[in-house]
Amino acid sequence: MTLLHAEGIVNTVRVPLVVLDATLHVLMANRYFYECFQVTPQDTGSHRLLRLGNGQWNIPGLRHLLEQIVPHHTAFDDFEVTHTFPHLGPRTMLLNARQNRPHARGASPDSARSRGHHRTPAG
Repeated sequence: MTLLHAEGIVNTVRVPLVVLDATLHVLMANRYFYECFQVTPQDTGSHRLLRLGNGQWNIPGLRHLLEQIVPHHTAFDDFEVTHTFPHLGPRTMLLNARQNRPHARGASPDSARSRGHHRTPAG
């Protein structure tokens, strides 16, 4: 799959989506991710997810999930993380991830795709 094709797929998803490489660096994200978390592609692309926004994504539960659980499992669904983001306030996200294994020719890098459905707090 070409990068252009992958970007087209990512951009059709109507919820915040970020694609990470094996070292948790952002390969791409969709416009819903940028809008929801009020970030830009320049502030996000090629940066390590846990260091985005002066470390605001260095959330203990998320970090544990991405560094300890994802490398040993191929997928997870509906992992709930609640975090208060500066300038955004509290957000509860349901995260899903899949590992994308390269095919025999090694045409695509290892990546985990995390999709966050954000929910604003009640009340």
